[in-house]
This record gives sequence, C-alpha cells and structure tokens, in this order.
Amino acid sequence: MRIAPATRWLLGCCLLIWALPFLTAPGSLISDTKLDLAVDPGRFLARALTLWDPQQFGQLQDQVTGYLFPMGPFFYLGKLAGLEPWVIQRLWIGTVGVAAFLGTVRLAGRLGIGSPWSRIAAGFAYAVSPAALTLMGELSSEFLPAAMLPWILIPLVDAAHGGRRGRAAARSAVAVALCGGINAAATLAVCVPAVVYLLTLPRPAPRWRILAWWVPMVAAATWWWSVPLVLLSRYGVSIIPYTESAAVTTSATSLSNVLRGTENWVSYLVVNGQPWWRLGYWIAIAALPTLLTGLAAVLGLVGLIRPRLSARRFLLCLLLTGVLLACAGYVSALGNPLAGPVDHLINGPASAFRNLHKFDPLIRLPIVLGLAHLLALSTRGSTAPPGGHPRTPDGPEPPAGPSSTSWGRNSATGPGRPAVASRNACRTSAGKVAASGTVACHLVTGASSAAWSSACDAAPR
Repeated sequence: MRIAPATRWLLGCCLLIWALPFLTAPGSLISDTKLDLAVDPGRFLARALTLWDPQQFGQLQDQVTGYLFPMGPFFYLGKLAGLEPWVIQRLWIGTVGVAAFLGTVRLAGRLGIGSPWSRIAAGFAYAVSPAALTLMGELSSEFLPAAMLPWILIPLVDAAHGGRRGRAAARSAVAVALCGGINAAATLAVCVPAVVYLLTLPRPAPRWRILAWWVPMVAAATWWWSVPLVLLSRYGVSIIPYTESAAVTTSATSLSNVLRGTENWVSYLVVNGQPWWRLGYWIAIAALPTLLTGLAAVLGLVGLIRPRLSARRFLLCLLLTGVLLACAGYVSALGNPLAGPVDHLINGPASAFRNLHKFDPLIRLPIVLGLAHLLALSTRGSTAPPGGHPRTPDGPEPPAGPSSTSWGRNSATGPGRPAVASRNACRTSAGKVAASGTVACHLVTGASSAAWSSACDAAPR
C-alpha cells in the first residue's frame, strides 16, 4: 500500500514532535507541573478526589481536581504499563504537541485554508510556537488548552456547514474537557475563539442555535473542576495577592512581543544571573529566534490580508481580540490611557487573568492559518474561495452529517438530494469550470461528496 507524500510528512512531523522531549535530560524527571504525579500517579489521584488535604495542619488543595482528567489518567496508565516516570512525562509532553499539530492541520482543512503541504507547515508552526517551546517541559498543563483549541473549533465548523448541532456541541465540549482544569484561566481563554467563530458566522448560519447547544454542553463538561474551584475561592486562602502583579505581567506584552509569541513575562525573568526558563529566555532575547519568530508573524499577517482567504472575518476578529486583550495593559513610551483601568481590573476582580499571555492562542492560531494561506498562494497560486465554499481537492473537508453546504446556503433537502452550487463558480470533478450557461449540481450523500454532476438549469448569459 502506497502512502501519499503529504501523509508521510504528517507522520514524520508527529514522530519528530514526540521525539523532541526525549532529547532533554534523558533518564531524569524535569520540573514539569507536579513531580509527585509523575512519581506516584495513583496516590496523587487518590488525594485529588477530595478538596481537603489533612497534611500540614490541613488545607484546601489548589486546583488539584484539574489533574483528574486527562493528565492524571495518562500518567496512571503509563505506570500500569510499567514505563519509567521520565518516559511517561516525555510521552505526555509529546502527545500534547502532536495534538496541537494535528488539530491545526485538520482545522485548516475544515475551513478550506491552504493546501495539504501548507497546512502541515501551519500545524508544525503552531506546535513549536514560542509559547509551546517555552511552556512544554515547564508548565505543559498551561499549554494543553492551546493544544486543544483547534479541536474545540472543528465540530463547530461542521455544525456551521450543516452538521448536527447537538452532536457537534457535544464533541466540542469534550475537547474543552480535555483541556483539564489545572489552569482554569487558560481553559476559559481558549473558549473565547469558539464564541468569536459563532458570532462571526455569516447569515443564514444558525449561530445562536449552535451557541445555545454549546454553552450548556461546555458547562456540563467542566463541572468536575469548576465546582471545586468555586468552593476553593469561597473557603480557601487566595495566593494571588502574594504572586506577580499586573505591572509585572504586562511589562512584556508589547505589540511586537505579542505578535511574535514572546509576551510571557517569566521568559525574561533572571534570578542570580541565570534565566529562570533558559529556552524561553533564549527565544525571547536571542537574535536568531527573534528574526525567525518575527518573520513567521509577518508572513502570517500578510496571509491574512491576501485575497480569497476562507473564514477571513473570523480570523481577523480573533486576532484583533487577542491583541487587544494581551496589549491592553502595556505602557509604551507613548503611554497608554487604558493601562490604569486594566491594571486595576486584573489586580482586582479579574485577577485570575492577570497573566495576559494566556490569550496567546487567540493570536497564534490566526497567524499560522494566515501562513498556510500565504504558502498555498505562493506554491499553487490559488486557495479555497471566500466564505469556505466546498471545493475539491484542497477546499474544506466535508463535515460529518447528513448534508452540508457553505454556511447553510442552498441546503440539500435530504441525503442524496442535489444542492445547486453558486453560479459562475461550478467546477467539474477534473477541476475545470463548467460550460458557460450552466450550473452544476453537487450531490451530498452521508458524510461524503459525489463528483460534480451534469447541468441543472441554464444560467443567463
């Protein structure tokens, strides 16, 4: 059986992402999140089942229930398989990176952005972004929500194109649950793109109906960590007043750093003459990574403004939302009238979101998808038409469901029934434009699409 070249590259990138964590201190545990989880996951999970910890004169455990899924079971299953703790730890880090890579590739296909090759490049750029390389191995649980963001959006794209709304909302909610509750602010941050996507859908897409399904599904998928978190905030001792302030967290959120992905203030932290995060410090400060991350950001922004980009309104709105949230508290040489109110807000009622770099996925995802579009234009000279219309071979993948059309227009009346495509945009199965004066018909059966059929009616000349 012959494997397509694009599939070989896809598998090769997955293996590379899985292998990279093993190059760091092989044979030793690294300080990623909870060391006791890696050493004895069974005992850790048993302790996480209750909010009260009788040790050290008794205390309420801080967000420990967030480890119950999926990170805790992953380490526990690895322990049952007889793997060494450091191997399980590296496999976990690699799996998070692969999830980010494959999710971005699949989301680009669903949206009809780029070609198979450029989607792989975009997925790899997302999986090895500055935020990913900085956090993986230090706080992989904080990057986990960013890795699951594409998987949160994919079912909603299916629903917008005619898929079953309830099923799509449930699949998206499962992806939210896979974000875990270790870092609740990061999980809530990656729910913002889903809301932006639904609100920017063009009519007559059932945006409010999908949202009405999605919100309660997400609430049901996150109750297992959100309820203990509310109890902790009500009866526990908050550590936030004794941690970093807004002045510290916003000191690195300049526009250039935000676009490059190096807005995490810990990356610039130096203690006793040594960087606290060595790799993060090198990416943020050194000349070569500064050049590469800046180039990637510029190319992605150029791709977002190039013509014929599918889902442009969503991507631009998401990018602007992320930039505004991340840069709102930064004070440049020109000043910032919003800095005072923003600092007061994130030092007070919204203190859980004072680390504004957690909104980086809102910026990184549009940039890498813009990069995919630009690379496809440079290699093939064309991409999917605007609005995410179904197209072969490189257009949006057909969503799961009985029938689908672009944004719900020209919906088929049932499985196997023809849906009339837009005039002057019809193509044959060979990719050629249909003959003048005709409109092609598109047969939709199940989750697959038949070839363009014969002419349906005459179009005015």
